[in-house]
Amino acid sequence: MLRRSPFRMAIVATVLATVLAIVLLGGLLDNPPERQDSVPVAIESVLPGPGTTVQSTEEFGVDLQSGLNARLVLDGVRIPQAAVRDEGNGRLFIKPGTTIDGGVPVPALRAGVHVVIVVYWDERREEGDKADLLRGQYRWEFTST
Repeated sequence: MLRRSPFRMAIVATVLATVLAIVLLGGLLDNPPERQDSVPVAIESVLPGPGTTVQSTEEFGVDLQSGLNARLVLDGVRIPQAAVRDEGNGRLFIKPGTTIDGGVPVPALRAGVHVVIVVYWDERREEGDKADLLRGQYRWEFTST
């Protein structure tokens, strides 16, 4: 009869756990969470489309499913709600190179790659509400000339 020692079982368990960790870590490194190949269902469209090239005064923003609120972040800077044109029904856009209500100018974009992040949540909740199950975010890039 084959005798199994606790020491041998511990070595086998450690080796198996290490192999599993390597496989899982390899999968995460190959497809990191911030990489998004498709637009979430909550987002009907983004403007401009990911990877496109536009003029520095071209409008950008998001069209969400109705019932959602959102905020926009451009190149790591949260865009003040006063600069966002809210068309209702989850449509939020910014037009660089224009003046918004109250005479506040929205500067044109600098030439180069820009990263936009939209953070959205259920309109019946406050932003950051931990109980909000319909919270998410989407990141995309575009280039301005």
